[in-house]
Amino acid sequence: MNKISSVTIKNNVIKIHEKLKSRFRLYTICKYILMSLLTNFIVEALNQRSVSETFAFVKNSPLVFVSGFLIIFAGLAVLHLLKKRKFWTFFWCLAWICVAIISHIMYSFRLMPFSFNDLLLLPTTFTVLPRYLSLWQVCLIALAVVLLVWFLVHIYKRTLSEDVDVKKNLVLPILTVFLCVIYLVFSHAYGVVDKKISGLYNKYTRNGFVYCFSSSVMYRGMTQPDNYSSSQVASIVRNVTEHNSKKEKKANIIFLQLESFFDVNNITGLSYSKNPIPVFTSLEEKFSHGYLDVPTFSAGTANTEFEVISGMSVDYFGIGEVAYRTIVADVPIETSCHVLKRHGYSTHAIHNNEASFYNRKHVYTNIGFDTFTSLEYMYGTEYNPLGWAKDKALITSIDDCLNSTDGVDFIYAVGVQSHGTYPDDMTDYENAIEVEGIDDPSLKNRYEYYLSQIYEVDAFVGDLIKVLKKNKEPTVLVVFGDHMPGFELEEYQLSNGSKYQTEYVMWSNFGMDCIKKDLQSYQLYSYVLDRLNIEGGVMSKLHRRYSYALNDEYRENFEIIQYDMIEGEGISYDGERPESVATKMGVRTISINDAKLDGTSLVVCGENFNEFSKITLNGEVLETEFLDEGKLTANNVKEDLTGDICVSQVDKASKILSSSNSIKLE
Repeated sequence: MNKISSVTIKNNVIKIHEKLKSRFRLYTICKYILMSLLTNFIVEALNQRSVSETFAFVKNSPLVFVSGFLIIFAGLAVLHLLKKRKFWTFFWCLAWICVAIISHIMYSFRLMPFSFNDLLLLPTTFTVLPRYLSLWQVCLIALAVVLLVWFLVHIYKRTLSEDVDVKKNLVLPILTVFLCVIYLVFSHAYGVVDKKISGLYNKYTRNGFVYCFSSSVMYRGMTQPDNYSSSQVASIVRNVTEHNSKKEKKANIIFLQLESFFDVNNITGLSYSKNPIPVFTSLEEKFSHGYLDVPTFSAGTANTEFEVISGMSVDYFGIGEVAYRTIVADVPIETSCHVLKRHGYSTHAIHNNEASFYNRKHVYTNIGFDTFTSLEYMYGTEYNPLGWAKDKALITSIDDCLNSTDGVDFIYAVGVQSHGTYPDDMTDYENAIEVEGIDDPSLKNRYEYYLSQIYEVDAFVGDLIKVLKKNKEPTVLVVFGDHMPGFELEEYQLSNGSKYQTEYVMWSNFGMDCIKKDLQSYQLYSYVLDRLNIEGGVMSKLHRRYSYALNDEYRENFEIIQYDMIEGEGISYDGERPESVATKMGVRTISINDAKLDGTSLVVCGENFNEFSKITLNGEVLETEFLDEGKLTANNVKEDLTGDICVSQVDKASKILSSSNSIKLE
């Protein structure tokens, strides 16, 4: 009897234990579901920038909200396999909230959310950080990061390890991850999330933060189009082949991309003490012009630049992807440079910012520029109150490029003067333009500072045209803005109704018909070549074939050809893929002809020095004082100094960009 009772009791205990375990698993699943829902809601509230907007988002797009929930939930299920599961569960949810907070803060500076691709730009971000944040703000952020790391380490150490039976616990993460992947695949296939939306902010608000940020981590480059095949590419190439019987017009071609430049007269409800862009307005009355649809708003200069130079669209790439960091970082692609080289052009890039920013120093070799004149190779540079180089320095650099060759030149110049963010208070700066129609004093100050900057930029365009007229070589100058400035403008406040449109104007010093035509930024260079009767590559022929008017067939063929040129077999290249070039830094030759020791001072004489020129001894950069374009000095050196002396152009991160000839100091 006792034996039977003992066995019965034991069996009952086992049953109760199994029931508790089953209920505990159910409790764990419910806990993870609630944590995922709460985390996703907090993240989305930061993304939508409003709790009420988040409720509206959940109500109007519940299936999109579920996609973010499943991604978070799948992560929790996988982390359940770890011994310190409680810590990693906490860390996973906290990480998503922290990333959303970073995005929320970044939006206040540039009106664009945070994507994984921003991390790829970190090395160049530190050089411009002082222009966005004060010293105390940088210190506060650094302190917050240190405290967060300390807190996480402290929690990790205090979290107890638990025994984990991986085999028994493997079912939940496998099923959850499988469900998540299937759901996302079908969501993408059946339009639950949008495949193509212009503008990073629109993508995040429509598709949710978690989905968009995860996509920016997972996806790079292009996905193969459904209809891609060698025969289809060959068919498209045959279809766009043209025989141009018109005579080609040989002329210098200059693209001038201006930071945050657009016709501010398009903003409704505002009035100005005078027209902030009188030169541009005058040019639009006399020369070909139109709206230019660009791929970004408030920031993202490099992607507009990429589209104009390459004739390709960044909308086919991953969310938040910067083409200069991924697409052309390692592989050359055909651009306007390669096309024009076949017609005898020399190709030059100019940018009055650091050479390393957006990876340009490396990327321009794959794009096909013969020379690259960055800020470190400019002369007589002046700076605005925020520390950005003024655009008038570009005039000398453009003139140098034109005078450096006997033939025709293609120049792509990028200005940075009117870069944001714009200050709330500039008591020591007298604005050239006053604005009416804004009640908020800080917003009024931001507008007036911005308007004063583009007023100077506009005047620079006029001065550049005067120089080009004196040059007398046939020249086409295409002036356009890269994107709208960083103001929270809604489309109803703009007379053209779009935050993704700037303007372009095409000036020339010879007879060209004045035509008004709206374009996409990736169509611009093809249109300019079209106007000069210059035969383009496959991409520009494609744009011409459809007369720059978008339709479904055009978009489909465009995507196929772009994929073929970047990720595919390269059939459209006809067996001749473009190659990288040895891009020369600067147009002027920096050289030294004499180096002398005068006590503890080393004096180096030569040509074409500037504020970024540094004396180097055996490759070591010495502390250098710039005296003039022909003389540098390094003080407090050893009196018995010996070795090879060079002059190197050194960026703000103390990295040597190039070096002159050397002289032996004995």
